[in-house]
Amino acid sequence: MPIRTTGPEPGAVYDWDQRAPALGWMEEAGAWRVGIECQTAAASYPWRWAVGTRDQLTAVEDPESGNTYYYLMPGETSVVWGGIRMNRIENLNPQNCFAGLIHEYVAVSERNRNVGPREIFVIEAAN
Repeated sequence: MPIRTTGPEPGAVYDWDQRAPALGWMEEAGAWRVGIECQTAAASYPWRWAVGTRDQLTAVEDPESGNTYYYLMPGETSVVWGGIRMNRIENLNPQNCFAGLIHEYVAVSERNRNVGPREIFVIEAAN
């Protein structure tokens, strides 16, 4: 079945304190996104990306609202990547971070959470 997604597109880079609305993308009920969560993050999966780029997705216009929605179609795949500038050292260092596939305002299923956990050790930049 097609899955609807919303931006930002893969490749977007966040600062630690940024969320998708700071990049111009609000949460949308029912949309799917890939997110990253870290142990001391201020929200659940605060950094989120669409499940594909516009050229990989199928655009569908809703005739009633005139809105255009983007879908990853059945059998299609995409690579989702992005960055987070961890520009401050938290109390817990290293940070335990992991990915998840988010169905916004619905759920993050057990199968789709805590994917690829990593310990990220943050150090001060040398001048």
